[in-house]
Formats: sequence, C-alpha cells, structure tokens
Amino acid sequence: MLIRSTPSRGFTLIEVMITLAVVGILAALGLPSFFAWIQNQKIRTASEAVINGVQLARAEAISRNLSGGVQFILVPATGDWTVNTVPASAKPLHVRPGGEGTVNASYNVALFGGAAPSTTPAVTFGPLGGVIPNPDGSAAIAQIDISNPMIGTADGARPLRVIVAPSGNVVMCDPGLTVTNPGDPRACP
Repeated sequence: MLIRSTPSRGFTLIEVMITLAVVGILAALGLPSFFAWIQNQKIRTASEAVINGVQLARAEAISRNLSGGVQFILVPATGDWTVNTVPASAKPLHVRPGGEGTVNASYNVALFGGAAPSTTPAVTFGPLGGVIPNPDGSAAIAQIDISNPMIGTADGARPLRVIVAPSGNVVMCDPGLTVTNPGDPRACP
C-alpha cells in the first residue's frame, strides 16, 4: 500500500493572522521609543550645528587675526546663525538657515552676567580665540539650551546645552544627565 502526502501549498490563514498579530504588537511596543529617538536626533543635529558655528567663528577669528574679531550671531526664533567679521563685511563669512537639518528645535539663550537676551544674541571672538566684548555693547552668549518642544522629558527627550567659556572654549553637554563619575565629559559643569 502506497501512502501519499499532499505537499504544502503555502501558509494557512491562521498562520498569517498570528504572524501579523505578533508583528503588530512588536511595532506598537517599539514605536514610542523610535519616535523619541528620532526627536532626540533632531536635537543633536541642531546642537551640533550651533557648536560647529561657534567653533567656526572662533577659528576664523584666530586665522584672520582681526582686532575687531569675528562674531557668531544666533536668531533663537528660527535657529539661523551667521558668522561675520567685526566690523561686518557686506557678505557674511558663513550662514546657516535654522530649518536645515531640523525645524523642531527650540533655542534658549543665556548671556554672560545674566543679562536678558536681545533679539539677536551674539558672541565675538578676538584674535587669540577668547571672548571679547560685542561691538554693540550687548552681553555675549554664555550658553544655548536646545530642546524639542514636540516631546517632553517624560517621553524620553534629551535636551542639550552648548556652553561658551570666556576663554573661547566651546563644549556640548547634557544638562539632564546624572552621573556617578564627576569627570564624565557628557555632564554639564
């Protein structure tokens, strides 16, 4: 007696439904974390653009060796920044539109001496790379906090801070980071 088995012709409807249910559950569990990760990457992109602009202004000040210096100007409402010589040349050295890379970033500027920020806060670097007084007499940028108002810190948002020291050194740090090692470079001073 010869017994033949029928070959399998594919998946049954039950197998497909179970697979789709498992994939759906995994996607629902991972989607909030993925959304927070994307928003945090936007904060990092905006922060890196600002720190690059400030470092660029400092490098230009050192390389050009101008007595008036080179100025980094930030527009907090849009995230636009400009690097220009002092006195300002007709054509800025570098310009970056804030919407380039991220449009969801929020910029909160603090100035040296606790002065209230003007509409266009700036920091001017001298020929040796240190912070010098702004030509208009306004207080220089001391720190810039970059966050994303689309998500709150409870949802996993990680705001970042760019700090400009009077010596001209520029660092980016995480103000919300609690570390056990006091020398951790990611933590803000």
